[in-house]
Amino acid sequence: MIAVCGEALIDFAPIEISDNRAYLPIPGGSPYNVAIGLGRLGCPVDFIGKLSTDEFGKTLRKNLLANGGNDRFTISGAEPSTLAFIHIEKGEEPHFSFFSNNSADRNLTISDLPKSLNSEIQAVHFGSFSLAHEPIASTLEKLIEREHNQRIISIDPNIRPSFVTDKYEYIKRLEKLITLATIVKVSVADIEWMYPDSNPKKIIYQWIKSGPSLAILTSGEKGSYAETPSGIKINSPAKPVNIVDTVGAGDSFMSALLWWLLEKNFLNLQSIKTLKEKDIENLLIYSSTAASITCGRSGANPPFANEISIDC
Repeated sequence: MIAVCGEALIDFAPIEISDNRAYLPIPGGSPYNVAIGLGRLGCPVDFIGKLSTDEFGKTLRKNLLANGGNDRFTISGAEPSTLAFIHIEKGEEPHFSFFSNNSADRNLTISDLPKSLNSEIQAVHFGSFSLAHEPIASTLEKLIEREHNQRIISIDPNIRPSFVTDKYEYIKRLEKLITLATIVKVSVADIEWMYPDSNPKKIIYQWIKSGPSLAILTSGEKGSYAETPSGIKINSPAKPVNIVDTVGAGDSFMSALLWWLLEKNFLNLQSIKTLKEKDIENLLIYSSTAASITCGRSGANPPFANEISIDC
């Protein structure tokens, strides 16, 4: 079982109706998407977070349960749901306009967390703007500090710059959390924002020496790269696909990555250190395939297990 922590929101995806632009509400938020992706792949998954009691919040909870998720650690609040309007320009990464003032998901506090996590939860995943917004950012930092010696900690920064009010303090916190993580998945765009003019692979090398057992760098159509403290370095090409949009592709990659590790019995603090080159090659192929399927359709719509027709 895997637990996922962080924001859950409603994406408003652009659609064209009679030459006019409209927006379709779709459940989203990077950690929430990861939870949905895991559930669709057949993985037992808990979502640790706070959902509004408004209609959008009810939709998010219903969708979580409908896709195999568990809401035993998902609390309710009267605050409104976060809303995000997606802006997509051909050939560019999607951009988001967020409406999240005093929203439910960002108001998760330490007292809202489960007092303990049982041993069936082998990994806890964190990411995106929930690591930048208070009070949820401090809440998740405490959870990572509490759990990192007991189970896998996975982090995908998936940075939303518009949410970062103090870049120096944000990066300082993120660098600390990376030292506590077992798995870090980061995009080239994230690293370029954090460290302008840097070599992303050199940053990965620095991170992998600070604590993680596996670091993965994604770069869209250019593929992905993985590195371990033992010196394994793997480049993997992206899967060819006719791109509709890239919304949620990184989240699908993350879901598939965690599921593959769980299925192959590598998702624990000891076994993950035994990954071989061929294992990581297969891991990247499987994860990239999931991401490519998501790119081939509109919105954050991760694949089901039977859609990933590869054996690795």
